[in-house]
Amino acid sequence: MSSIGTGYDQSTTTFSPDGRVFQIEYAAKAVENSGTAIGIRCKDGVVWRRRQR
Repeated sequence: MSSIGTGYDQSTTTFSPDGRVFQIEYAAKAVENSGTAIGIRCKDGVVWRRRQR
């Protein structure tokens, strides 16, 4: 990613001049930088645990 959006990153349906969709790149980078997470749904709520890197 060369620059942060410059006005093209506001919508998932708007392409930058070089044909990229910044929202897709942001999502891929977030997954790449994330740690492991687990969630368990139970009758009274949700238990959520995230392991930090």
